[in-house]
Amino acid sequence: MKKLSLITLFVSAFAFITSAYAGTISGNAGVTSNYLFRGISQDDGASVNAGLTYTDGALSIGASAYSLSDGTEVNYVVDYSVNEALNVGATVYSYDTPAGVDATELYAAYDLGIAAVSFATVTDGANDGDTAIALSYGFDITEGVSGSLTYGEVEDDSNSAGDYDYLQLDVSYESLTVSLVDADDNSEVAVSYGFNF
Repeated sequence: MKKLSLITLFVSAFAFITSAYAGTISGNAGVTSNYLFRGISQDDGASVNAGLTYTDGALSIGASAYSLSDGTEVNYVVDYSVNEALNVGATVYSYDTPAGVDATELYAAYDLGIAAVSFATVTDGANDGDTAIALSYGFDITEGVSGSLTYGEVEDDSNSAGDYDYLQLDVSYESLTVSLVDADDNSEVAVSYGFNF
């Protein structure tokens, strides 16, 4: 019931904002062979995802959903661009799966020009106090083909055995992306296709 109320509140607020203000709405949809998040596979199989974002000036409000083998993950994001380089915001992760752990996360991301750094901390839920930091570098490989290399560290506040670091390489051509990840010697591969509308 709590999840239904949260979803209803978000949809109602989204409808009010879009009707009252002159922002823009964008969307995305895609499919991946392996849903990866911070270097870790989130499910045993393929996942379909879709999202909507409302943007008005520096403020963005969005929601995205990911199919999992035993349910659905829905994320709600509020993001504010402080300037051209710095973004701050909050993400609410909501699950209807037996293993899913709902959480609220605060984050900041800074574009250094040649690379980008981000920091996030969980402020609510069973993982309260967990943190994640990542450094990403994007580059062109050849015409139409780009790459991104990300190094990240995740710290489990309640159990240091849950700490890990990861290295992820993404290679993209148009709407197709191949991801290779090594997280504490555990390797993962994902092939994803997505588009914006």
